[in-house]
Amino acid sequence: MKKVLIILLVLLLRGPDGFKDIKDIIRKEKKPAETAIQDNVIIKYGTFLGNEKRSFYGKGPVPANLNVLWKVNLGSGETELDGKIQKWAGWGWTGQPILIEENKKDYLIAGSYSHKLRKIEADTGKIIWEYSFDDVIKATPAALKDRNGRVIILCGSRKGVHRALGDRDIYSFRAVSLEGKEIWRLCPEKTGSTSRDVDGTCIYDTGTERIYLGAENGIFYVLNPWKSKEKRGIKNPRLIARIPLYNEEDLRKHHGDIYIESSPSLSGDIIYISSGSGHIYGINRKTLKIVWDFYTGTDINGTVPISNDGCLFVALEKQYIRGKGGALKLNPAKRPEEAVEWFFPTGDRTYAKWSGGIIGSIAINDEYNTYPERSLAAFNAIDGYLYVVSRNKLEKNKYSELNRKRCSVPRLIFKKYIGGSISTPVFIDNYLITCGYDCRLHVFKISFGRAIKLKEVATFQAQGMIESTPLVWNNRIYISSRDGYLYCLGSKK
Repeated sequence: MKKVLIILLVLLLRGPDGFKDIKDIIRKEKKPAETAIQDNVIIKYGTFLGNEKRSFYGKGPVPANLNVLWKVNLGSGETELDGKIQKWAGWGWTGQPILIEENKKDYLIAGSYSHKLRKIEADTGKIIWEYSFDDVIKATPAALKDRNGRVIILCGSRKGVHRALGDRDIYSFRAVSLEGKEIWRLCPEKTGSTSRDVDGTCIYDTGTERIYLGAENGIFYVLNPWKSKEKRGIKNPRLIARIPLYNEEDLRKHHGDIYIESSPSLSGDIIYISSGSGHIYGINRKTLKIVWDFYTGTDINGTVPISNDGCLFVALEKQYIRGKGGALKLNPAKRPEEAVEWFFPTGDRTYAKWSGGIIGSIAINDEYNTYPERSLAAFNAIDGYLYVVSRNKLEKNKYSELNRKRCSVPRLIFKKYIGGSISTPVFIDNYLITCGYDCRLHVFKISFGRAIKLKEVATFQAQGMIESTPLVWNNRIYISSRDGYLYCLGSKK
């Protein structure tokens, strides 16, 4: 009946030429293409560090050789840092491509410092589409699929070149379709923070079909990505909750640097997320209340992986604290004041704007190991070294200090100088892959015997530093460099 009335109205106003407009009206009433059901799509690797626990790094085998099978020029773009316009090339931290299968063909979704999000054929490097943001993209994208088969891609960026912190319209988190068409934008509001970027990657709660996201304004967002409402000509996602992850004392101590740069992790009913305010929070996903709060005082950039036994592995930068940065293991089943299992301090070093500690995330090998005595953690530090430690074995008669409290120290398995790094290493089967400011990607083979040993078996030399995170999938390694390129590495057929 509604369509009949529309037809009669248009005929009265436009005469016989109105039939073209009728088709337009009816077409607009149809469901938008970006929400169409896509049963031909499989999300193989859909978020930063692979799963809800941030502990899955891809699927082997690891290639025996690191030949360049293809490379894509990601270009460069402008961004503002400390009040000055700079040009950045390639893709850096956190910078991990995601992988989807569509019509039985694999595609990467990758960001870049040229402001562009791209869909790329994984086999050939052919660019399918590009979508432009207002600034460089540091974040890893995420791919979501709802119960009805709809698929969307979500990604964050810096706030926008030539945009002031207090500008009204800063859209640093967006959703696009698999065809690269915009669906909606999120504007992280101005707070006491000195940033409105989005560097983290959202996590998708398939039970409630919500996403959880931290932004650099210090706010933790809970959104319905499938519903949107237009405001000032821009579609915005439905906001379910916003939770500040800082207090006034944090703002004062950190001079507004209370950025959430990490990506949330999910275990059972608890969402865990680290914040630049110095806290690691546990948030109940049903009540959306903070139920656990461990305070470190330092800046935390890394995402928190969760082991199969429920422990958290936190990368601490050396900033705003007197002691060392390093790797921290927490048991959130205990009260915060009793939660420290061990702390491994790393060395101090002034490099760029950092003074020490760990900027990237800690890798754990739970997805590739079933033996507790082989449980490992790996991390790159600003002091120049890659470290591998036992997660369950402690050094005898050796202790560290965190916030003036004595802590146990895990047994050191392996240490190698790679020039410093903010990249996150990844485990794949019995291999460890990492990148550094030596402009190299390193592949280590892990052997388990009486002693656990690592041996470097392959390297790839880029023309620029590598800050991004590798993705390994079926005999290929995908990695971006600040030299401007996204590389596909593997053995030539």
